[in-house]
Amino acid sequence: MTQHTHSRLLRRATMLLAITPLIGLLTGCGAAAESEDSVGTASSELNISKFKGWSGPIPWGVINTSPSVNFLGQYNDKIEVFGRGSDNALWHTSGQTSNDGQSWSWAPVWDSLGSPVVNGVTYPLLGKGASTTWAVNRSIGSAVAARVSIGGLSQVFVRFSLGGVYSAWSQVSYGNLERDPAMAFSYPYLFVFAPGTDHQFYYSKVDIGTQNYNPANWTGWQVIPGGNLTSEAGAAVAGAKIFIASRGTNNQYFLNQSANNGATWSGWTGAGSGSTFDSGPALTATFSGGVATLNVFGTASSSNGVHPMLNSTSTDGGATWGTFQSVGGDLLYGPAAIAASPTHIETFGVATNNQVYQNTYLE
Repeated sequence: MTQHTHSRLLRRATMLLAITPLIGLLTGCGAAAESEDSVGTASSELNISKFKGWSGPIPWGVINTSPSVNFLGQYNDKIEVFGRGSDNALWHTSGQTSNDGQSWSWAPVWDSLGSPVVNGVTYPLLGKGASTTWAVNRSIGSAVAARVSIGGLSQVFVRFSLGGVYSAWSQVSYGNLERDPAMAFSYPYLFVFAPGTDHQFYYSKVDIGTQNYNPANWTGWQVIPGGNLTSEAGAAVAGAKIFIASRGTNNQYFLNQSANNGATWSGWTGAGSGSTFDSGPALTATFSGGVATLNVFGTASSSNGVHPMLNSTSTDGGATWGTFQSVGGDLLYGPAAIAASPTHIETFGVATNNQVYQNTYLE
């Protein structure tokens, strides 16, 4: 089936759905937090009034998972969005701003990145895709990862983009991963993170410092010790540190970090307080004035059938966190988020019509 045929099918599917806007600002979210870890109060929180409100939908996209997003370009003026379509392949679209995020224009159609083919067999994606931006030797590109089941084992595959041209899907080592991958770039490595069947996280990395991607060079999966995690990760890099977040057995979020490209990890500590979550977290990280500012977003547990997006902020690299605040909406899955700076954050979520909406934070 051609790429244009896929686009037409997505358009037809979209027309069958009722265009249901995301619900406006909500308050009162989630059950009382369990006391597994104590969390301090950060000195600064996002000013929720600076979110512009949910807008969209992004044209013609119908996806059935959480979205994945990354900036493309050195000026943070382009965004790529990925999601699994009804054909269980990965789909992609892009947006651009010319006024520092005040408004965005989006491509009119989504393009298919397909799904992995092994020995002539096409394998459908199991869940959401992951993406990241990389930058080496004056070149900037993207990489995406997704999970499929081969021979009863859940395997991760990656496509690598240079100049907008994607490589074929290639396998990341072997292993058996329980949930979907997350990606991050910490020079000179591309990282993939995913939890194993023992509920601990594992990572594999590949060196692209020469701008060359060799799919044979992914390392074996290496454990990130400790934890009993129940969701995929949110991953971000700032100030030469890698940060990952996941949901614990109490449905709260926890953070881990590495300052040496995965050689050692700090251990899992609480991230935000006062709420519980149905989804895995989205995580952003920026670095300014010698400190990392982190934001974690998630789809709240709810007793009234509505699932708003919540946010908590740390202005000291994850040492302390503010309480969770509602950004509103009613999301089917976990959100996606990227940050250009502590005062410019882009968030995305899938509404009840299976279309992607955007909410921009600008101070």
